[in-house]
Amino acid sequence: MKILITPELIDKYCELIGDDNPIHDPDNTIKYGEPVAPGILVTALITRNPKPYWALGKLNVRYHDAVYVGDTIEITHKTIKERKSVVVNEVYIHVGDSLKQTIEMTTVKII
Repeated sequence: MKILITPELIDKYCELIGDDNPIHDPDNTIKYGEPVAPGILVTALITRNPKPYWALGKLNVRYHDAVYVGDTIEITHKTIKERKSVVVNEVYIHVGDSLKQTIEMTTVKII
């Protein structure tokens, strides 16, 4: 899956969570450089429920580098453990050849 990180996406997300850090604001590029997407925004893009009646059980995130406005992130994953009611995936967030985040996501069946 590929997602373009737009100024509007960052603005809406920051408004929703009350994040007023100026490094996310495209109007502050002279003082702070290119606007950076909140790391948790990029992480949130992958935490949708993978299947009905499954919930996020655990999330370990490792931030390798920043994601900037205008970047197109590519999300890939591999299953590293699967049982009847627990699935562990390793998720990778890339921009081009650059690894931005590594996420270990555990989901559990709730019914």
